[in-house]
Order: sequence, then C-alpha cells, then structure tokens
Amino acid sequence: MLDDPEEWRLPIDGFEVTDVWFSGQLYVIAYGVGDVRRGVAAPRTQIALGGPFRLRTADGRKHDLDAGESWGTLVPVLSLRHARVTAATGNRTGSLVVTFDDGSELSVEPDPRYENWELNGPGALHLVSPPGGGDPRVRP
Repeated sequence: MLDDPEEWRLPIDGFEVTDVWFSGQLYVIAYGVGDVRRGVAAPRTQIALGGPFRLRTADGRKHDLDAGESWGTLVPVLSLRHARVTAATGNRTGSLVVTFDDGSELSVEPDPRYENWELNGPGALHLVSPPGGGDPRVRP
C-alpha cells in the first residue's frame, strides 16, 4: 500500500458497494470476495465522509455534496450500490479518490476544521484524513 511516498494505492480493488448508511456521517460500505466453503469471511471496507465531497456518477454528472447536509441531497450516492472499486488512492495532502467499474468516482479533500474522511478495512487498515490536510493518520 505505501509503495509511493506521496500516494498510496489502497487494497480495496474489486470490492462491491453493498450499503450506504446515513447517520451523523455518510458511510459507503463495500465487500471483497470471501470463501464460504473454507470459512473465510469477505473482507470489508467502510468509507466515512463527514463533510464536502464530490461524486461523479456513471452518467458523467458531477455532484458537489456535503455529508453534513440533509439526507435528501445525498440521494446520488445511492447510485454506487453494486458498483465495484477499480482503484482507490490516498495521498499525503489528505485527499481520497475512489473509482468504480461503472465510471463513477468519489473524491474527498481534507477540511480545515475536522477529519473529513476515514477508511476502515480491510482488516486492521484505518486511515483518517487530518484537519487541514497532510498525511492521513494510521490508527491502530
């Protein structure tokens, strides 16, 4: 994951978005492939968004959204259901970009006031974009 000191390829390629949760934050949940016969659970990742982000949907439309706004404004995010991650990168400025097999793209910049995004999983991976940008912090 940390091959390039400026940008990291996150290990969630092929994960399928199965859930979008609306709460105090917006959560995009995706699963990789498990093996039920061997008792291997599907790996999971959860992307939490706390404020402004951009979603480019499969039809090419750009939506500047804010996870802190009313849920009705976040409806375009539901279009990610069943989309598969083709690439996800984080970088030292605190940005996150996730692209999907249908052409959609989710991009999040750091916010000067708070942690605008975090990614949990697969496994013990936990990245948090710090307020104002900079290296996403790895949390245990």
